[in-house]
Amino acid sequence: MEYTIKDCFVEFKPKTKLIQTISSKVHRCFQSLEDIAYLTPIDRNDFYWFRCIYQHALEHIDNRIKTGSLTPLDLYNFPKKCCFPYSTCTAAIFTGSFDPFQMTHLAFILKFLAYDESDTGTVFVIPEGAHNPLKPHRSNYDYRYKLMSLQLKNIFYPLIYPLDIGKDADTITIWKRFIEMIPCNTFKLTHLLGTDVLPYAIKMLPEDLAVWNEEAEKKHATFTYRAYVLQRNESYEDIRPLLKQLEAMNIEYQYDDKPLKSPSSTDFRSNNVFSIVFPTREMLSHMEIVFRYGLHRSWTEQKYPLFLPDIISEHRD
Repeated sequence: MEYTIKDCFVEFKPKTKLIQTISSKVHRCFQSLEDIAYLTPIDRNDFYWFRCIYQHALEHIDNRIKTGSLTPLDLYNFPKKCCFPYSTCTAAIFTGSFDPFQMTHLAFILKFLAYDESDTGTVFVIPEGAHNPLKPHRSNYDYRYKLMSLQLKNIFYPLIYPLDIGKDADTITIWKRFIEMIPCNTFKLTHLLGTDVLPYAIKMLPEDLAVWNEEAEKKHATFTYRAYVLQRNESYEDIRPLLKQLEAMNIEYQYDDKPLKSPSSTDFRSNNVFSIVFPTREMLSHMEIVFRYGLHRSWTEQKYPLFLPDIISEHRD
């Protein structure tokens, strides 16, 4: 099924000024693809896959902001100025290799913000910079942070905030740095986790929580941790034992069982899938040589074509 620019962003009329601004910027990013001669219809099809995913999420976020169930943070002059009401830091943190950050990661974040049970209006996104022996060929931290920033800055603010505190740091250190840098008395932090990384996260959580609670105690602050767990792709194995482990550890969690069907960073690196990077003007300037010389592969036709009618139908419903 061919998926064109007309399938999304046609009838969406945001009720809030913030989502009007964000959706307009997102629309312009995708609209610019129509004027790029080196993209084939198949290439555009890969990009437009995410168009309905983003609109569907933005519609829900717009309604949540309108009804008051979601309040984005005022991050003016952050982090120099503390912008958390009542000295309570209520936020979400999304860490990972992000090699590179791409549209699946963005869809993950927007899906979280659209989730009805989420009470967090801003997600801080931070690449991990520590050496990982399991990923010896990972790009350096500065480059990964730059690619992430080119996709997020000036587009999704303040819903999504790229934060540069991951240099030489793993997740446990990044959270420690975050708690240390924020002058608040209360920390209510949500950890964004895909089901693909949940087993490893559970293994590390006892040590992580001990360090994070200790850091909060140094500031005479209280610390509350919650996990948001999203079903990833076709990984439909029974995760109930993992959720029971969280319950046994007295860890609060939210489980979003509606899967996010999209390629991963592994597809990007191993399968030459390039058209999964959010097409801001800055990112497009890096992409021409890849498409002109056919150094990429389409992923919607190879792996996910059957999902497109479902996404469009969901949007129209």
